[in-house]
Amino acid sequence: MVYIEQIANSSSDRKFLNMLFPLRCLQHLIFSSMFTIKQNCFKAHRVWYYVFSFLCLLGITIFRRFSGISHSFLAKMNPSIFYFSTILSYSSLVAMFILLIINVIKRQDNVDLFLKIQNAFKEINYKHYKRFAIVNWIIFLITLMLFLIVLIFFGFNLMVLSFTTVYYDIYTVIGIRIICLMKEGVTTWISEVKYLGKLCVDRNEGESYSNVTKQFQVYMDLMKAFDIFKMMYQFSISYMVVDMFNGALLYIEMTIEIQRSEIPDKYKYYVVRFQILFGFFMIKRLSLIAVVGTFCEKFYMTVSEAHSACSCLLQTNQQTVKRLCKNVQRLNRASFHKMTACHIFTVDGRLPQNFSGFVFGYAIVLLQFAFL
Repeated sequence: MVYIEQIANSSSDRKFLNMLFPLRCLQHLIFSSMFTIKQNCFKAHRVWYYVFSFLCLLGITIFRRFSGISHSFLAKMNPSIFYFSTILSYSSLVAMFILLIINVIKRQDNVDLFLKIQNAFKEINYKHYKRFAIVNWIIFLITLMLFLIVLIFFGFNLMVLSFTTVYYDIYTVIGIRIICLMKEGVTTWISEVKYLGKLCVDRNEGESYSNVTKQFQVYMDLMKAFDIFKMMYQFSISYMVVDMFNGALLYIEMTIEIQRSEIPDKYKYYVVRFQILFGFFMIKRLSLIAVVGTFCEKFYMTVSEAHSACSCLLQTNQQTVKRLCKNVQRLNRASFHKMTACHIFTVDGRLPQNFSGFVFGYAIVLLQFAFL
């Protein structure tokens, strides 16, 4: 396989930056920006930014500890549920700080992720920057609306208390948009390679070699970006799935205990509010897990489509195009692997089904202990 050495170029295209701007706003909203822009170039954040993020997250943690919002009704209803829910709450804070540490250690990888995607998009004729940016802005505005709804109807305290849940949701949504962007890049690459296969018939070998070299570099950049993406997001997705599993079992057990217990009138309001919010966040998180698996599966299918397109182009008489297709297929066989969450499970289209079956099995066990 022929590897092409490419000089790093962090100079940014304005359309590409405008497309990413809503995602940058979302990242700043949760104090988790992956890069900054200086003189129209991607740069890693300096240490002071991460110190500021740490202090903000620490302030939220202290506020949660001394906010005075009591869930003592859980302790009166079932002490084990109260302690387990407390452990889950603080584990989310610990995971949040772990993500911050990962971003500090891998801050250059964060920059390289977007540099690889940008370098690929500079060489392909991508025409949907505006559409992609509009979807990003819609996501950003919906997130702001949700913050305002919680603030207006449930108060500032509850908005801060729900920050950890929103943190992982936003972090995951940003990851979904990144995988969508890489999928768009591979889809455009397939179209250009097919067109190149027809075009090379009318061109000389030297000009064809130049075009083929660029297209192979584009594909390598997209695959390297996906490798960085897997490294950066495997912990957050793993935590979301584990937290969702524990939260679902806690919600089932809590519902059982509520039906079996006589709750004093002064606690009924807290019970109803807690159930509604907890149920809403569980449904939202399960939906996010399903969306992550769906879009990862779409990316895998696009890579498979690229592999198939190369198989078809091997029938051409142009040696440069055949060399490109063989190199792409070798690259796929040698280095392309589906995303795994810390090597525990595969993030693909079957993830929601496998997860639901796993939760359902343990839910049956809980019901057996409760009623038998």
